[in-house]
Amino acid sequence: GWEADPGYGGRTAWAVVDGQSDESADLTLMFAQEMDAVLGLDLQPAVQPLRVVDDRCDRPASKIPTGIRYHRLSWLAVNSAVVAGWGCYEVQRQDDTMPADEWETIAKVVEPSVTAVDDYEARVGVESRYRIRMVHRLGIAGPWSPPVAATIAAPGVEGRNVDAGVLILTSNHNPAGNLAYVENFDRSSVEEFTFPEAEQVELQEMFDRDFRTAFRPLERGGVEFTRTVLVNQAAVPPDTMDRGFTDLRDLAWDTVPYVCVRDELRNRWLSTLLVPSASVKRRKTGQLQLAQVQVAEVTATP
Repeated sequence: GWEADPGYGGRTAWAVVDGQSDESADLTLMFAQEMDAVLGLDLQPAVQPLRVVDDRCDRPASKIPTGIRYHRLSWLAVNSAVVAGWGCYEVQRQDDTMPADEWETIAKVVEPSVTAVDDYEARVGVESRYRIRMVHRLGIAGPWSPPVAATIAAPGVEGRNVDAGVLILTSNHNPAGNLAYVENFDRSSVEEFTFPEAEQVELQEMFDRDFRTAFRPLERGGVEFTRTVLVNQAAVPPDTMDRGFTDLRDLAWDTVPYVCVRDELRNRWLSTLLVPSASVKRRKTGQLQLAQVQVAEVTATP
């Protein structure tokens, strides 16, 4: 070991191996094989089938999504000595709303035998590009693959008369809980949004200043909005089929980092969902179930 100067913190530093200090050495020298390039990256459009919640509706019913469009990525399995130092596959996405040099990581696949990833969170109507690389367990990364591109065609869902007012609630962390709705509003309806950062600004009077001084928080807030959705026009994957408000409340209560909320107008909010209230209107042919959904944006990156 060696005594560090005060600028280092006045502490003795040792070599570190696998997170543990080795007091017999001052320096660790490691050799690692360069990771291979991932070959055969392919991108195919796919549809997650949905089942109508209201089984009293005629099929095919109007304004009821029957499927959610998404991207399915696949590549060739790794078959070389790099598996000995395996860390993960790293998959990234970029779209036309992002700067040319900015990419976002959407998956880290820790099993080398897994050769496919589904992306349910790409923007609708915007070209998305994907790339992949191998990463050593020590953090040494291989080269990026050539990118592949595709666009989820608007409105992002399939069904009859679902071309406007779509609200798609999805998660790459739990695709089985994905939901899709068509909002009911006429041409005069207004979609309102709230920016909570305005409430976090404090105005104070200070000595020797002409007017009040504004104090802002270190981070800006996201977007919040509330929508009333017709729950008996909701659609869910077959393996999570349920009735009433259960599926929507389950998704809002899920422990996923966020729910990806999208519409057919290229908008996307990575959000927390709240379902504070609901109502049931009786009718001769059944019940009209309405739920209020509060969307609060919690992050800008996956």
